[in-house]
Parts: sequence; structure tokens; C-alpha cells
Amino acid sequence: MKKIIFTALVLGFTQFATAQQATVAEAKELILLSGVNSQYDAVLQQVYSMVPEAKLPELKKDLQVILDKNTDKVAGIWAKYYTKAELAELKKFYNSPIGKKMIENTPKITTEAMADQQEMGMEMQQVMMKYMQ
Repeated sequence: MKKIIFTALVLGFTQFATAQQATVAEAKELILLSGVNSQYDAVLQQVYSMVPEAKLPELKKDLQVILDKNTDKVAGIWAKYYTKAELAELKKFYNSPIGKKMIENTPKITTEAMADQQEMGMEMQQVMMKYMQ
């Protein structure tokens, strides 16, 4: 009897893990489709400009390993907060005309927003300094 219960638990856990993995895979697919990783493009361009051109191919290869690992981690986080059905709906959105427009415009918006946020950060720092003295 104990063996039957144990086997049932193991099978149930295996099915849950498999379902979760499928969701992680779908989340990763959605991350790549949505262009979320394009937020790193502006930063990477700055980094690339500081490295001798002869070393760029190797640097890009090394950084891609880190970015791929990060994408896997983020996919796990997405899978934690979205169901398979919700991921499917998001995929439909990103394949729609407005979703494609969002994918196209996100890198431009991110670049502009980063510049504004840097300016805001400097302003906030000046105000904070007034109170820290």
C-alpha cells in the first residue's frame, strides 16, 4: 500500500514538473517574441563602444551566454506569475498588429526613458543631498 501511494505521489509530481517546464518553455518563447531583451541593447552598445573592435566577437559571445542564462531565469519568473492560458493570450497580443508595433517601439522608448531617468536621478540626488547634511 505504501508503495502504491509513493508511486502515485512520484507520478503526480512528475506530471506537475512537466507541466511547469512546458510553461517555462512557453514563457521563454514569449520573452523572445516580445522583444523584452531589447532593453539591454542600448547598454550593450555602450559597452561595445569601449572595447577594441578585434575583441568584440569574443565579448559578444561571452555576454550572450550571460543573457541566455538570464532569459532562462526570467522565463521561470514569468511562469510563476502567468498560467499557460495567459501566456497564450500574451502571445496572441504580440503577434497582433499593435503587439508588433509595441515590439518595434519598445527599444526606442526604453532608450529615451533611460535618458530621462538618468536626469531624474541626478535631480533626486541633489534634493537628497540637501537633507543628508
